[in-house]
Amino acid sequence: MNENRNMVERQVCIDRILAHGWVRHLEWLPEVDSTNSLAKQSYAEDITLPLIGLWVADTQTEGRGRGSNRWWSPDGCLMFSLLWRPPDSSSVRERMPQLALIVGIAVAKAIDRIASLPCQIKWPNDVYLNAMKLAGILVESASNDAWIIGIGINVNVSISKATIESVRDRATSLHYWTNQAIDRERVLVECLETLERELTLWCQNEDYLSLNWPARCYLTGRKIQVETPTASHVGSCLGIDASGKLRLRSVHGEVLSILTGSIHLV
Repeated sequence: MNENRNMVERQVCIDRILAHGWVRHLEWLPEVDSTNSLAKQSYAEDITLPLIGLWVADTQTEGRGRGSNRWWSPDGCLMFSLLWRPPDSSSVRERMPQLALIVGIAVAKAIDRIASLPCQIKWPNDVYLNAMKLAGILVESASNDAWIIGIGINVNVSISKATIESVRDRATSLHYWTNQAIDRERVLVECLETLERELTLWCQNEDYLSLNWPARCYLTGRKIQVETPTASHVGSCLGIDASGKLRLRSVHGEVLSILTGSIHLV
């Protein structure tokens, strides 16, 4: 009975998303290796796929994060990937390195509305709740003019059961902080509606990031260690610059702008 009800609720969710009109192609699968990989493969096999495309999975067997990181993807986690084409604008093309930051802002705003929980963003692609990781974002290029936005949110995940020690120590879930089961379909709809709105605002406003980032930055003022592909830096985070690079005042007093790297609190 519960399974039938869940399937009905899911179909209602799918119908609502498609009726809204922003998402034009939708696949919801019980298990995949990675929703990002599936989105990329689907687009490579058929570049005429309607955009925006959306792929959702109940579980992932090979969920991916940045670099060689893996995303723990049990039942209760909401995992989805959007295939998105930005406007053909030189201004937007120049700002594409900001995309993961913009998606993080959108996810944080969606969670605020769903659960009244204030979220922050740990540069460059993690959403944090009460100093713990709640969601991860992976943005990848699908072609010269299309991008894959992968999002994983710990909705009803039991973090204490994680088989990976680092997940148990550093991650959290909406269920943990609300002490109730959260409807994943509701989270998905809210995230999609917020993404549509915030991506549109960002495309239209070159100052969007500088206006929206400071209040969400988890690292500003914290002492951190940044591991880049070529060096390791320790210092105090000064936020980001207008392009989205991390600003760091090193222990030697110099101010660095960092394009990419892994962050650790020290």
